[in-house]
Amino acid sequence: MFPILRSFRIHPLCLVIAGLLLSACNGSSDSTPAPVPPPPPPPEPPVKLLGESMVGKQFKPGGIAVDASGTIYVGNGSPEQLPSSVITGAVIEVVKMSQTGTVSPFINRTSTYIGEGAAVAPGEVVQLVFNSTSQTLYALEMSGMDSSYSHGVIRSISAAGVVGTILLADTPTHANYSQLPTTIAQRPVALAIGPDGALHAYGTGDYAPSSTPGVGYFGVSFNGWQTVNPDGSGRVVYSQESGHRTGGYDPRGPFTYTYPADLGATAGRLGRNDGGLAVDSVGNGYIADTARHAIIKVTPTGSASMFAGAVTQAGSADGTGTAARFNQPTQLVVDKAANVFVLDRGNATVRKITPAGVVTTVLGVAGQAQTKTGELPGGLGAPMGLAMDAEGRLYVTVDKGVVRAKLP
Repeated sequence: MFPILRSFRIHPLCLVIAGLLLSACNGSSDSTPAPVPPPPPPPEPPVKLLGESMVGKQFKPGGIAVDASGTIYVGNGSPEQLPSSVITGAVIEVVKMSQTGTVSPFINRTSTYIGEGAAVAPGEVVQLVFNSTSQTLYALEMSGMDSSYSHGVIRSISAAGVVGTILLADTPTHANYSQLPTTIAQRPVALAIGPDGALHAYGTGDYAPSSTPGVGYFGVSFNGWQTVNPDGSGRVVYSQESGHRTGGYDPRGPFTYTYPADLGATAGRLGRNDGGLAVDSVGNGYIADTARHAIIKVTPTGSASMFAGAVTQAGSADGTGTAARFNQPTQLVVDKAANVFVLDRGNATVRKITPAGVVTTVLGVAGQAQTKTGELPGGLGAPMGLAMDAEGRLYVTVDKGVVRAKLP
């Protein structure tokens, strides 16, 4: 038989505890479920297009620079910014852009111009560089993107938007010959900021050949890399020069010279049209010889050598040193590891050159000049300006705006 259970009283406190335990196990009918966090946003693609809103008939993206805070500066690369009916003085146009692509005006027709040369008629803003030490933006304006520039002007732009003008000082020639010019006027074709914050320029100049009774026919040409002071003077780090004279009444007869005499290190004279310039952390200079499709390296003491590419041999081949091929390389930037990045305009690509001279293509596809975003290598339509920010991201002005690329 089963034992008879005796009845017993349950203490009220036990009932309360039991109820709490049951509620914890089964949940309360009026409890609110914990919120579910939203899914993380998809990762941003490596290649993104910014600032499409600024592209138009009166503004074509040209030179580009990025300051330490990530603000992007874009210059107008279109000659249509200067209708002759409204020119009253110096005019350039530069806009600011945020990393989200928001565009705001910066330099325009109402900006303040100061200093000698302020009334020099401007052209396209083909390059911008930013000095993070002085917070100064430098703009290089040219009269056209071809081999027959009529002038080049450097504009210094303060954070407040005050614009000054820098004209390169005349450079002494090496002729040492009384019938030839003793100085030659330069025009800048590329800018760079050195490791100490100094402004550098690659410039070219010509003393137009002329014929004068008793003097004869003569001409002088110059190109070289120099530092640039606020008054346009500076130290010439490396230069090449040639001159000639024929005819006239001088009994010494025809005269020619080349400086330096041995151009073997650069396989001849550097090109005479637009170019590129960059200076690394130890002061080495890199010159994009656009016309000859090559990159030249110059040490701080002025020793030049072929760095990458083969002169007069256009192409798109990756490789090491002179085995690589470029097609109209223009603007250059250097990262913290001394890698040189080249805007290879004729190929619509960006090329990377390691300190050992190894060339690879990192952005764009050779022969496909159309803007493409998403995954690398992306695409570049009519590229013109090149910049790099503190994080190592590349910025290229293209037909549709600004391409920002994050490399692996």
